[in-house]
Amino acid sequence: MFRMSGCERSWSARPQFPILSEHGWLALTAPDFRQAVLDRVTSRKLAAGDPVYRLGDNEGGLWAVIEGGVQFELSGPQLVSSLAHVAIPGFWFGEGPLIGKEARRHDAYASERSVFATISLADCRAILDETPTGWRWIALLASMNRELALGIASDLLLQDPRRRVIATLLRLTGWRDDLSLTPHLGAVQLSQQHLGQIANLSRTVVNATLRGLEARGLIAIGYRSVEVLDGEALKEMLGEH
Repeated sequence: MFRMSGCERSWSARPQFPILSEHGWLALTAPDFRQAVLDRVTSRKLAAGDPVYRLGDNEGGLWAVIEGGVQFELSGPQLVSSLAHVAIPGFWFGEGPLIGKEARRHDAYASERSVFATISLADCRAILDETPTGWRWIALLASMNRELALGIASDLLLQDPRRRVIATLLRLTGWRDDLSLTPHLGAVQLSQQHLGQIANLSRTVVNATLRGLEARGLIAIGYRSVEVLDGEALKEMLGEH
């Protein structure tokens, strides 16, 4: 069953959400398809830790981050959830049930106080029934999220801990070119503990790496937050230039 928190709130107004029309997946779609989606989205406000959906849920349409973020947790062999990724505004997700009527394969929670856009399965199917060529854009979304998953796996294969921290930090803040996201300007709400979980590194290693990057003026560390000050320099360190 699709679950929403008691903190949810639906807004009757239908603003156009520039973050969605100008950044990320929806910005890459045809104007008529983009407008059809924007005409049907509703917004939800969730508190930190509220579920967007949970593993095994069978219902629900597409979701996008407007403000705040969403974190994805995967269940491992011991059925212990592990933090895999935290996405920033402009990111779309949740296409699985639309494509294959499959149950949700992971948990998705608001990583902080957040605002989401969502469009129901019924509205998604109505758009696609009216314009079957719209499946091209759903395929694009699925491809983008598949590439993200492969990127997460690729980053975890980096043997050098410092490069793994840098790669993870660039991905989480939108600096990786393959994510089609605008780099996040300002601090991202992300604790060193969570960064360590995502990068599969100890907090001690993460702390030492971040302090070194901060000393060079490349990032700024706050309370449970990190801000990238020079993403291009970090990409050079990672060898992506």
